[in-house]
Amino acid sequence: NTTTTYDDNNLDATLGVAAPTDNGVPPLYNACVYHANRLFMNDPANPGFVWYSELANPYTVASTNFLRIGDNTSDIVKGLGVYEAHVYVYCENSVWLIYMNSTDPDEWSVLRTKSAYGSKSPFGVFNFGYKQMFPAIQNDKFVGFVSLVGVDVDPTVNIISGGAAGSEIASDKIENEVFDVQETYVGNISSTVYKNQAWIAVTSGNAQSTNNRIFLFDFSISNVAKNQKFSWAPFSGLTPAQFAIYSGNLYYGTSTATGFVYQADTSSYSDSGVAIDSYYWTKEYSGLDTDFNLQKDFRYLNILVDKLGDYSMDINYKVDSDIGDGNLITLNLNPGGS
Repeated sequence: NTTTTYDDNNLDATLGVAAPTDNGVPPLYNACVYHANRLFMNDPANPGFVWYSELANPYTVASTNFLRIGDNTSDIVKGLGVYEAHVYVYCENSVWLIYMNSTDPDEWSVLRTKSAYGSKSPFGVFNFGYKQMFPAIQNDKFVGFVSLVGVDVDPTVNIISGGAAGSEIASDKIENEVFDVQETYVGNISSTVYKNQAWIAVTSGNAQSTNNRIFLFDFSISNVAKNQKFSWAPFSGLTPAQFAIYSGNLYYGTSTATGFVYQADTSSYSDSGVAIDSYYWTKEYSGLDTDFNLQKDFRYLNILVDKLGDYSMDINYKVDSDIGDGNLITLNLNPGGS
């Protein structure tokens, strides 16, 4: 560094484009989505703001690049999702839509949907089919998992008519399991979609403070039976904090203090050892004179199952008034098994 001065003899006309004067950085967000060559972010320091980056420049956020959503006090921004080429904003008591008909923010519209629910789970939103599902809050209570649907035609959401989007609760089949989710930790709920199934990690049970239970939401069954849109399977033994898909495989970082990363949905699987029981009961005839001429005739039981791994599933059937253990059949669910 012997030359400490430099003479600039270039004309001002050759300087080119002036440097930007409003060249801010993204906020310290904890919820973020990428859409239309921009990042959309919440801002815990300004909980009623949704910030967006400059077009094709995710590292730059101008001081005017924000939208006011919610009320900044009790209905603050918690999560974001992309659906039908638009951005949904999940506040604690409501769901909003950023209707984007162009890349120009001056032409965007912020609309409140007709959803009766809000959300406190920034990592729990996921898309399936033509819907978007989120962990739902109503009156400050966790009520289950809700999907955004259209007002007129389910499942199409009529965005163009001004955000005519409502929501329907989709987890009524596991309502008893939903009631065990710890409301203090609904912010830890994490979801991802893998092989037409949604993996949803929750904190379940008293005195629990980390994710320790999974709801497997299978929407692929809608391709098999028109009268059955989806199924739920709750199970324990896995502790995902966050999911990731890498090279076609599903992984999760554990919510415990071990710091381990596990691969899920592998050829070998070990659960908690506690069976998940399902029951199908038929009406039992009393044997009185009024039922004397009534007779049941069940000849076949058809069960459709996924052969997910090398383990067994037991089926037990009884006849009416049987006080014994019934008749046990064991099915081998190993692909290629009997």
